[in-house]
Amino acid sequence: MRRILVIAAVPIGAAAVIGIFVLVAWLTPAGARTTVSVCLASIGILMWVVLTMGSGRHILKSFRENRIDCRREQGRCPTCGYDLRGTRRAGIPTCPECGATVGLDPPIAGAQDIAAIERALGGKLPDALRIAYVNGALQRLNLPITFKLDAVKYIVAEFHDPLEILANDKRVAAARLPDKAFVFASDDFGNDYFIKADGNGVYFWEHDGDGAPYPICAFNEFWKKITEK
Repeated sequence: MRRILVIAAVPIGAAAVIGIFVLVAWLTPAGARTTVSVCLASIGILMWVVLTMGSGRHILKSFRENRIDCRREQGRCPTCGYDLRGTRRAGIPTCPECGATVGLDPPIAGAQDIAAIERALGGKLPDALRIAYVNGALQRLNLPITFKLDAVKYIVAEFHDPLEILANDKRVAAARLPDKAFVFASDDFGNDYFIKADGNGVYFWEHDGDGAPYPICAFNEFWKKITEK
């Protein structure tokens, strides 16, 4: 909206000034009018029409661009406004309503990267996490996210870069987590969420607790909790 107002301000302001000039010229008594004043009035009218038409065209263009930007921010198709959040999570690059190509967010990690991570861990990542890394779903989450499990409140403030295997090894060693643990997220207080190789459970580690991590839920349930809002 600000962009529309900025574009409209200059030509509309100029048109208003010209309009005032034209009005004064035509209100001048007929006997006092000169050929020059009539010519200037005619030119003023023409400039007024041109500027008004030009500003209107730019305002309409900016309105359309602003509408497209708003739709993209809301996870909707920029062409028809269809809600694309479900199709994007499924990795579908087209709008099922109008067929427009909407694309996907850049992947955090490609299929080869995921395979390398799984070799380093010695096991498979949960399917939902693998898909989220590849189709860019993590980048569309509005962090931090707060959710409850068994009346306990949890916060997810950051998803770690899966390609930083060395950083993961350091986190695992510092927290004395089980071998082959994969720390994929943290909260605002230095606590970590991790999974085990070939496991589907999510574990929570509190840095100021007794040092023993505990399971909170299956990864599919965890993913549902943080994406349902």
